[in-house]
Formats: sequence, C-alpha cells, structure tokens
Amino acid sequence: MSGDDSSSLFELFDDKDIQKLHKDDKSISFFFASIGDARDLYKTIIDIADKENSGKAPRKEHHFTVNDINKGALTRDLVIWMLLEDLWYLKI
Repeated sequence: MSGDDSSSLFELFDDKDIQKLHKDDKSISFFFASIGDARDLYKTIIDIADKENSGKAPRKEHHFTVNDINKGALTRDLVIWMLLEDLWYLKI
C-alpha cells in the first residue's frame, strides 16, 4: 500500500460549479482508471454524500466506472463492493 493521500473527483468543483454541473442533468458519471485499492472512489462517494446531505449539491444519481490492469486489485474491489451491497440489504 502506498502512502498517497486519497482525493475526491467531486472536490475538483467548487460549490458554484457543482450547481451548474448538476442543473439539468439527472445523473453524473465518474471514471476511475487504475483504481487500485479504490481509496479515491471511496473518498469521492463520501464527498458526494457530504455535499448532498448539507444541501451544497442537489441529489442526483451517480454512475461509477472503474478499471485497472491489475486483475487482482479489481477482483478485490469487486468482492468488497459485493459485500457492501449485501450489508446494505441486510435486515437486522
């Protein structure tokens, strides 16, 4: 694991840009190349949730596409996402 900090693709826009970006769109899409351990994806999801919950960005559907040349990294990420999906639908 590298010592790189995670960064959000959603952080690239200030609040005015976000409002313009989302104005007429029903959804927004993100592409993550060389996803690796997916820390940037997770940071982006957290940033979107924070901005939508605080009212700084309108609620939209989000589509994420990920890619990596390393099959092991992509497989690991996929397993984690499948487990997270299972947790989401778990009835306690």
